[in-house]
Amino acid sequence: MLRTFLAVIATTVTAPQVQAQARAADSAAGSRAVRVRVAITGIEGPVRDNVQALLGLSAAARSGDTVATVRLRRLYDRAPQEIALAMQPFGYYQPTVTSTLDTVATRWSATFAIDPGPRTMVQRVAVTVTGPGAADSVIQTAVADFPLVRGDPLRHPAYTRGKAALAQAAVNRGYLEARFDSAQISVDRVAAEADIVLQLSTGPQFTFGDVTIRQDVVDPRILQGYVTITPGEPFDRRRLRDVQARLNATSYFAQVDVRAERDSTDGRRIPVTIVLTPRRSQRFNVGVGYGTNTNLRVTFNAEFRRLNRRGHHADLNLRVSGIEKSMSARYSMPPPYPRTRQLDLFTGLALLDPVSYNTNKFVLGTDLSRTKGRRRETVSLAYSWEDYVVGAVDTGISKLVIASANVTHVAADNKIFAWRGTQVGVMMRGAVEELLSNASFFEVTIPAKAIVPFLSAGRLITRAELGYLVSNRFRELPPTVRFFTGGDRSVRGYEYLSLGGRDDAGNIIGGDVLVAVSAEANYFFYGDFGASLFYDAGDAPLGLGSLSLFHGTGFGVRWRSPIGPIGLDLAWALSLPGDPTRVHITLGPDF
Repeated sequence: MLRTFLAVIATTVTAPQVQAQARAADSAAGSRAVRVRVAITGIEGPVRDNVQALLGLSAAARSGDTVATVRLRRLYDRAPQEIALAMQPFGYYQPTVTSTLDTVATRWSATFAIDPGPRTMVQRVAVTVTGPGAADSVIQTAVADFPLVRGDPLRHPAYTRGKAALAQAAVNRGYLEARFDSAQISVDRVAAEADIVLQLSTGPQFTFGDVTIRQDVVDPRILQGYVTITPGEPFDRRRLRDVQARLNATSYFAQVDVRAERDSTDGRRIPVTIVLTPRRSQRFNVGVGYGTNTNLRVTFNAEFRRLNRRGHHADLNLRVSGIEKSMSARYSMPPPYPRTRQLDLFTGLALLDPVSYNTNKFVLGTDLSRTKGRRRETVSLAYSWEDYVVGAVDTGISKLVIASANVTHVAADNKIFAWRGTQVGVMMRGAVEELLSNASFFEVTIPAKAIVPFLSAGRLITRAELGYLVSNRFRELPPTVRFFTGGDRSVRGYEYLSLGGRDDAGNIIGGDVLVAVSAEANYFFYGDFGASLFYDAGDAPLGLGSLSLFHGTGFGVRWRSPIGPIGLDLAWALSLPGDPTRVHITLGPDF
């Protein structure tokens, strides 16, 4: 019966209140306090979970605190009624509960053996729609997808879910005044059968009216594609949220206010007003940090968000660290929305000095990027000039016109800190000697990463990076084209970019093959703080036949910070004499 159903739902929703009242019931001054354990048999799965959630005695057991004996007896006496109510949402209306209470010592033991009895089965389902939207295909799909049919076990959560989906379908199609004329579950406890009756009256359909955009920041044509609402279409608040999300994703506006002017409705047409508050046109950032790859580093970033009404913007970046002094600039020219493509011009100057090489590099180029769902594609053409020293004898000036293509696919529950996610990419680049280059090469690199949860608060992280370089003039290629590995993000326990192929004198000169793999387990014992165990291996030899993996292992601590996980690791270089140790500090988003 409907009253019975509503009582069950109310009981389910207010379980914390029931437990609070039970705790408050202890007014017996001076009564003995004991702990209690609870055992429940005869039921499993969601039914058992709901019983445990509603059972006041289970709450007392979970707390681990001592409880006055007077209160425990009250909770024990109330338990059969609470169990019966907790089982009704799953169609069990006639359970038999056999209970025992062992009051020996200072830890009492309560046991509830439950015979659930016959499960109520759905005998009839009548879901009907009346009104102007009765024939709407979206609403009829919601009717057809109602999660309970004749012969199913009665499940109140499924009924509630189907009812909500039907109402939402009507609202999404613009029937803002839709209501249920009838919504009930009738239960025959003796026959263990239930009838479900839902009757939705849609009321009139509302549509979008005129759309007004208030802003004076960029050319209105730039924004046309962001606003996907067309006057006359069925009114749908989800469409308004989509428009707001797209406009918020731009660099132009500090605040996006999308209003449905319901009070200004012309008949059943609801006008929409979009008020856009511009961001500051410029932004400057200065940062100081430390990393075991770079040592102390200082960064400066200048962002010019609106250079003209066509939405062009630019970035300037300066970086100074123990191994790098660099400056780069990028000028971006986004087309009108949909902004799946963007054309950039970029240039940069860098002085790089890691352990294996030294190079002065200048680059000038352009790239075109496109985003398609979770995949990002970039093609680039750049002129690169380098004056380099690698090892003892590989010196020279490199001039290359490099064409490249990069595809990356990311799927994650959260790119900053992920419990589950994957990333895989393919990057190809090359140059041809006859086309303004002093050497020819072709290189492909495939990075991959996967994160999966384990236990209650842990995650497993695996990484791999494979690369292959083809060139008949390898020794004339600059170090930024060759492969090196080692360091915080590859093989821990070894200095940054210290692993690679060697010349006849034993100097590290990089390789034409790259293999780097890693497995790591994180477990967060206390909120956002946890520990890590890891194992890394990798090498960048000259030729696949010279591959001999360097191994590293260790442990560390993790903090789940707002900018991504921050790690402090102690690693052992297992492939070096004496297994020397190295400290590694990492920070930044997972993807």
